[in-house]
Amino acid sequence: MTPTTISRSTFGLVAALALVAGCGATTASDTPPTTTENTDDVGGFGAPAAAPGEFDDLPGVTMTGRVDLTDDGCWYLTGNGDRALLITPVGTRLGDDGTSLVTGEGVTIADGDRVDATGGFVETDSLPGGADGRWGNYVAFCAPSNRFVAVTGSIGPAFDPADVDLEALAGDLAASVFTVDRGCGYGFATGDDGQRWALRIDHTPPEPPTASRIVLPDERFEVTVTTGAHLFANHCDDAIEWFEPEPVVAARWPVTAGSFDYPVVDTTTGGCAGESVTTVLTGATVQTPIGPVDLEPIEITNEAFGCFAG
Repeated sequence: MTPTTISRSTFGLVAALALVAGCGATTASDTPPTTTENTDDVGGFGAPAAAPGEFDDLPGVTMTGRVDLTDDGCWYLTGNGDRALLITPVGTRLGDDGTSLVTGEGVTIADGDRVDATGGFVETDSLPGGADGRWGNYVAFCAPSNRFVAVTGSIGPAFDPADVDLEALAGDLAASVFTVDRGCGYGFATGDDGQRWALRIDHTPPEPPTASRIVLPDERFEVTVTTGAHLFANHCDDAIEWFEPEPVVAARWPVTAGSFDYPVVDTTTGGCAGESVTTVLTGATVQTPIGPVDLEPIEITNEAFGCFAG
């Protein structure tokens, strides 16, 4: 089956995923269904792990939140004001204490832990096995009013800035990490595919400067390199999706030298004409915990120069 990516704005419901009166509401049954796996665990459910082939082609939506286990053995993902019944990746099992999950890779996720995950949202009516199947019974016992469940193809502990070795990261900093450009606004932004690095050229409000050659430092601009996680989450976006992460910054380092050309800005039409503008940051020096780091020239394209969310 092919899971469906669901936008919060599609339904206009903050809690359409999983607002329930409480785990233990009844429809199909008043007691947890037994399964052939982990039947001695909390509530009789065991780990809510997908079987091979049950959820193919997950769209890879990024999700973040807290994993919660109720007294009835129901597992949820909670975050951003949303709550969804959780299905974990193939190979996940319960930990020895019955209140944690152990992934197929051996990573332990305890009740209450914050996690980063990828996967998708599946309508409860489309779950494998139908209403009388394993997942149908799981939903009927735990969250009969749910319209969707969160199915994860991967799951692990959420990024924690406290675990980052900033000096080691500074040693890895190079122009080559900046491979994905991000459009929008009157500045320039680029980063890596995993959103662990970001380089931003931001103008100082209220008005963008006139076209010119900018030599840093320049009070009209703030130029920085940031390291962390989900650094471009909600970038130029006016709608937050279900369980969508927020940027997590481990460190932000100033670019104290360098130069780039700033384009002509037409503010008479609101500035947004869908114009693609490219600049090259040359001679950039970043101040890091290990001292100044010089970067090779970085070409950055803003494909929606002057445009904003909305």
